[in-house]
Amino acid sequence: MVTEGSETHHRHAGDSLGFGLPADVVIANRTAHPCTYLVALARS
Repeated sequence: MVTEGSETHHRHAGDSLGFGLPADVVIANRTAHPCTYLVALARS
């Protein structure tokens, strides 16, 4: 689960998520299964 500001996104294997304007972000795994994620940053 990814919470960006006041918006919550439920992610599944293979999903992606692009972020908007700067906001507090919380990435949480609320399951008993392992979770791996990649964060990639790019400047334009």
